[in-house]
Amino acid sequence: SSHPADQPASSKPNAGRGINSQTDLSESGRRADGMVALRVYEDGEVVRVEVTDEGSDVPLPPIPDRVDPLSESGCGLWLVRELSSAWGTTREATGRTVWFQIALG
Repeated sequence: SSHPADQPASSKPNAGRGINSQTDLSESGRRADGMVALRVYEDGEVVRVEVTDEGSDVPLPPIPDRVDPLSESGCGLWLVRELSSAWGTTREATGRTVWFQIALG
């Protein structure tokens, strides 16, 4: 089976929407006073999405090899890993950023 990042570019916008929908499921996104910033960049070769929130002192949880499709939580980073061509995290004093890229071609 092929990796989702190897799919034709026409199917990748749906992957981006699926990954971005996880933004409001983060801890900061669930609080009324929570801060979540979304930045999207495109250079003709890749789309890069950065989601920054207030973060937490807790490290990122381990990402399971499989997730329960009916689960209400625990799939966000799994989706990022499975649907992007590259991803990572950065931590700064103001919060944590999870970024991912989807190759366009």
